[in-house]
Amino acid sequence: MRWKVLAYCVGAALLLICVWAALLALLPWQARYWSDIRAGNAIVANVEQFRREHGRLPDRDNTDEVNALGFTFPIDYIPDYHAFGDEYEIEYMEGFEGPYIAYSSKLNEWRCRPSHAGC
Repeated sequence: MRWKVLAYCVGAALLLICVWAALLALLPWQARYWSDIRAGNAIVANVEQFRREHGRLPDRDNTDEVNALGFTFPIDYIPDYHAFGDEYEIEYMEGFEGPYIAYSSKLNEWRCRPSHAGC
């Protein structure tokens, strides 16, 4: 009798996991990356504040300057930060081949850039 209850519980748990995974796969990329976008928006606000105060973008090579904006630096910046001229990009990458999301100051928006895995 106990093994039947255990079997039903395990079966129900597996079913819930499968349903959750299917729903997660169907969510739009903005919902899947919600926490990264939220954290990234705070960094964008800090970069823009830095630009207003200093008249330039933060220098990527100055770790103190960039870390103060909310980036972390275990190996490379997380999220990744690239400045070129008066524009910059902030990227969150998932694995080596993506997908990844990126904020463009030129477009003033987040985009999902798929590779092998879909956005």
